[in-house]
Amino acid sequence: MAGIGVIAAITIIASLLAVYLAPKSTKVEINNAKFSTDDRAFSLEHEGKVTIRGKLGLGLPRHPPPKKLRCGTGEQCYKWSMATVVIKAEDMEPASECYTVSWEALDDIYKPTDCLDLAPAHWYGGAEMYYQGWPIETWNKSMTFYLSGDMYQSKEEWGSVMERYWLNSEGVGVTVAETVPLHVSVNHMNNGKLCFKAAYKDSPYQNVNNVRPKLEYTICQARDVKAAQQFMMNRFYGKPRGKPDERMIHSPIWSTWAQFQRNITQDIILQFADDIKSYGFSNSQLEIDDDWSIYYGDDFDNLRFPNPRQMVDELKNKGFRVTLWIHPFANFDSDMFREGSEMSYLVDMVSGGCCTATVPAIIRWWVPNGIASIVDMTNPAAAAWFKERLRKMQRDYGIDSFKFDAGEVNYLPSNFEVSRPLDNNNEYTTLYAEFAAEFGPMIEVRAAYRNQEIPVFVRMMDKDSHWGYDKGLKTLIPTALTFSILGYPYILPDMIGGNGYDGIYPDRELFIRWLEVTAFLPCMQFSIVPWKYDQEVIDLTLRYIELHETTVTPLILRYADEAVATGDPIIRPLWWIAPRDEMSLTIDSEFLIGDEMLVAPILDQGATSRHVYLPPGYRWRDEKTNEIHDGGQTLQDYQIPLTEIAYFTRQDAT
Repeated sequence: MAGIGVIAAITIIASLLAVYLAPKSTKVEINNAKFSTDDRAFSLEHEGKVTIRGKLGLGLPRHPPPKKLRCGTGEQCYKWSMATVVIKAEDMEPASECYTVSWEALDDIYKPTDCLDLAPAHWYGGAEMYYQGWPIETWNKSMTFYLSGDMYQSKEEWGSVMERYWLNSEGVGVTVAETVPLHVSVNHMNNGKLCFKAAYKDSPYQNVNNVRPKLEYTICQARDVKAAQQFMMNRFYGKPRGKPDERMIHSPIWSTWAQFQRNITQDIILQFADDIKSYGFSNSQLEIDDDWSIYYGDDFDNLRFPNPRQMVDELKNKGFRVTLWIHPFANFDSDMFREGSEMSYLVDMVSGGCCTATVPAIIRWWVPNGIASIVDMTNPAAAAWFKERLRKMQRDYGIDSFKFDAGEVNYLPSNFEVSRPLDNNNEYTTLYAEFAAEFGPMIEVRAAYRNQEIPVFVRMMDKDSHWGYDKGLKTLIPTALTFSILGYPYILPDMIGGNGYDGIYPDRELFIRWLEVTAFLPCMQFSIVPWKYDQEVIDLTLRYIELHETTVTPLILRYADEAVATGDPIIRPLWWIAPRDEMSLTIDSEFLIGDEMLVAPILDQGATSRHVYLPPGYRWRDEKTNEIHDGGQTLQDYQIPLTEIAYFTRQDAT
């Protein structure tokens, strides 16, 4: 009997322990948000439907359960052994609501990590990418620090244009605070998650205040994806304060890069201009690209350019404005490096060895360009010095403007030191783009971060001369749509036909299809020239330039005014006019100019037909046949010969 009593006692104790150790199920509601402290599940509802769900506080132990903390009105606060969380409801607005989630690590080991489910919605935003899928749930991106990078040098880098902003088709926008040492993954190993992590260790983020990592982000929801996009841009990111140069929208830019690459001379450039004119092409400007100096940061190479002023004057007499390719780098053997290092105007790095010291940063830039350092854009004196160097070139040679290349923070070494410490390294990109904008409306940049207000052209990263989703033609529309969602309406596509790297130039068909798409985007830029092919290609190019100048440009300019007034994009996804339509939410091979023109190009090699989807709610006029079609249908096997592109204009509502 005694043995039975012991067993019973043990059973009772075990039961009590099980009850004690079991996770305490605490489910709380904050307006339309729900959070469970036992499994840290989070969800948000709109009109009775879940619009987003996720799992917060990954890696936290289940035992002991968290303690509820006192906090302010509209907040729920909990403390685990390794971290605390505050979930706060922001002030409700008639058409939107927001919630801020803040995690703070309580030890030196924990890295706050939250994951949001991608399904069942579709997702947009984030960054320019090497494989630019649209929507982004098609990606497979591992967890890495979220900083702008030169993805052409490494496919694993996030791209040159990025924001801490994501948007889903259920009308939910997510933005992460600037002070977070942010790492992000998207559908890594097809896990269906958008994950955020805050961590300083093993990353380029500099913990300037010696604090533990904090993860903070805000989730907002509106009635649909369009309303959410408009709300997020206006509340968190802003809109352009003006329009860039209209001539660059109207007529083509001609660049020396792909045609000549690093083999340019004064005579070659003058002949290039003569060829452009002799074939009857208009221009906005002629862009002198890479390799006009011996060492990056120095003046023109006086052997290949014996009289730059004379060259520029001749170009202007031929009807060209002249722009010059520029970047923030100075080769170690340049005069710019010597002067910049003497004045402490270059980014430093901490050297190792027996004695710690700071020396100008060593940067391995684009091969074969050698070793360089980079201007410290956080130092106002350095920026003023760099600006004066460029202004002097304008005065000496009559240069009209500049193409500002680079600016990504992956070129800052891990042990860098700048004049003003950066909580978020991406601020370097912001400062560089703001610096470029001081040179006027003809500016183009390729790297941007929180630069929505500056009225400059934002150029797509170099694209390769092939058809695919690996920086080929098929990424042209997804990249343009991504720029639009991130708040950059003045899109400068890469060169028509790609860059022709390693002597691999586009074949005739690819060049023509690339030409047709670009004619409907805000700018046309040539470097691989149409007379490289045949007379038919020359005639087609003239035709599409005329179409761009007479039909597309007035639309672009009208919607550029709208971008200034409202922040709405110029190039729009189909869901902009059909935010609840499934096909419109996913199609990546069509786009809208404003609300009134739909463009459906051929993007597949050898194809002369495609399915064309017309969004519901409106009727559409085929500009090739003048036929009127109802929206909400797919035109099956729509014929588009090599010399044509399908485009439609919106008519009355159905």
